[in-house]
Amino acid sequence: MPNWPGKAPPPAELKIQLPATDLKALAANGDLAVRMDLEDRMGLHLELTTEPVKVTFVQTRASLAITPAGLKIEEIKTIDVSPMLGHIYFARGSGEILPQYVRFSGPGETAGFDEQKFTGTLEKYYQDLNIIGKRLAGKPEARITLVGCNDNSAKEKGNKKLSTQRAEAVRNYLKAIWNIAPERMAIESRNLPAKPSSIQLKDGQAENRRAEIVSTDPAILAPIRSTYLTSWIDTPDLTLRPDVVAPYGIANWRITVANASVTLADLAGKGALAKETRIPFGSRDLKALATGGDITVKIELQDRAGQRMVLSPAPVTIDFTQTTERLAQKQNLRVQEKYALVLFDFDKETIDTPNQEIINTIVARIKSLPQATVEIVGHTDNIGKESYNKKLSERRALAVYKLLSAGFGESLGDRIRYSGVGQSTPLFDNLSPEARTFNRTVTVTLEYLSAE
Repeated sequence: MPNWPGKAPPPAELKIQLPATDLKALAANGDLAVRMDLEDRMGLHLELTTEPVKVTFVQTRASLAITPAGLKIEEIKTIDVSPMLGHIYFARGSGEILPQYVRFSGPGETAGFDEQKFTGTLEKYYQDLNIIGKRLAGKPEARITLVGCNDNSAKEKGNKKLSTQRAEAVRNYLKAIWNIAPERMAIESRNLPAKPSSIQLKDGQAENRRAEIVSTDPAILAPIRSTYLTSWIDTPDLTLRPDVVAPYGIANWRITVANASVTLADLAGKGALAKETRIPFGSRDLKALATGGDITVKIELQDRAGQRMVLSPAPVTIDFTQTTERLAQKQNLRVQEKYALVLFDFDKETIDTPNQEIINTIVARIKSLPQATVEIVGHTDNIGKESYNKKLSERRALAVYKLLSAGFGESLGDRIRYSGVGQSTPLFDNLSPEARTFNRTVTVTLEYLSAE
């Protein structure tokens, strides 16, 4: 602190500037002693003191706990049996096939087409015209019926001509690109489909504007099977629990969670931090996350007095196991088989004949895999009340559970569990007719270890 000598009488008031550069060091040395030494012209000394100036160190303190401290990500061999939805949807008043349906410009592009190379359910669906074309080309005895439908409201009310145009658009593509003879493709037209969606709601009306593909040969509309690698993570999210003591209050904060490949979170806000923040992994590319190395978590804080603090604990480690490593070490692979029973009609839980055939396939797989666990999950679209849809999804899951149990012929015990999630965790975004239709489903997942 300053030591100021001087001559002549001292001023009536002295201001001592405190050091602003290192207040923490100032506080660490305790209370401030103030003393004034005087000497008059006769050589007499006088010492003036006062009570020490009390120094209280008010500091923002914080720590950060992260769980889990480490993640395990593993490649999984996935056998995916996706349903074939034989509906091609159209815009209101239109007989033109929408651009989301993948179409070739000529027959020469069909060479090497393989339905098994597609992975996601919607990715497969948008290849419907080509998958059906390829199947018809490979089964020259098979025939289909194309049923054009309309929503039977406003401009489309009673417009069977439009319905016919929709069916003909599908037929024309299959004829021109896949060389399917017209006599193998019968045309029918109607107003509403035989099993319509809600005619009062816009979403339901959109679902009724379609051409249906029907075949007496089950191979034409059989589920689409594909095998590919996916990634599994042992936890759904990271949980951050900051412990902050801020006498002056927090002015602002920022949270960043990232590794070399992926930014999981970049959040900012004002005021106090939440006691707990969850960073979900969701539908992220887990392989990209795994190859990016350990995850760094950082929280930057500033209190209302201007004090800054950075919390950056040890990184969250990632243990990534790839299929090639397991094979090299002669370890069993983690395998999951996914089956979707589609499609339940709007507001129904009845399992029709095609879905019963899928049930029989699943039963056979369960019998051949005594170590497999089975999870049944019922879903719905977002039309209607959430509470009703939750119960509807539970009824759908229960119906599948009963059929699986009956087909198995004995108690499955702890190997099988079922639940209904309603519309709360949709498989797809519910923004299109096809997405809502694919949400009216029950998924059955088998998980096991295999040496193959």
